[in-house]
Amino acid sequence: MLRWLPFTLLLALASAVMALAPVAPSSDAPLVQAPSSGWTTSGLAATPRQTVEGRDGEIKAEPGSRLVEVTGSFDRAGDSPLSIVLADVYLSGWVAQNGLAVSQRSETKAVGIKGNAPSCSYAFPHIMVRGITSRLADADGNGFELKKKQESDPVILTLLRRPTQLCLVFAIPSQPVRAVTLRVASEEFKIVVADEKR
Repeated sequence: MLRWLPFTLLLALASAVMALAPVAPSSDAPLVQAPSSGWTTSGLAATPRQTVEGRDGEIKAEPGSRLVEVTGSFDRAGDSPLSIVLADVYLSGWVAQNGLAVSQRSETKAVGIKGNAPSCSYAFPHIMVRGITSRLADADGNGFELKKKQESDPVILTLLRRPTQLCLVFAIPSQPVRAVTLRVASEEFKIVVADEKR
């Protein structure tokens, strides 16, 4: 019986039970946050499009989707390089399907500049091949480069100055998309998509 066990053995059993007991996390423990990538934006505007044109052709909205053109000024804090993997620039949000909120992620379909023109002129990253650099810039030096070193490498977007005025195009579902956010690396920027279609 337990009352006949030596005191030292009882003490060892109690210590083992305490070691197995779950410990509640301390409320004073610091929260770990992802480091900031330093990207900033200003003057963001988003407008649905049916077609966007560039020097290498055009892209159109596919059935069940619409194109969204996001324009604004982009910069990066400090002396950080003005380059980013293009796949790290995308729109996120959610749509309602069968009573559920389904998350959406829309990759960048086109990158362009406006300059003094009435509309943006675009380059299309999906046609990039290895060893090719696509560069668009206006007379003031505002612009960007798209580059792909190897066929398996991602497309790299590099801004040509601080800040740079960019036009970005994404394909989103035709139904209403909620909580639309422009993601640039670790940064998040809320945007509102206008109702008009052009």
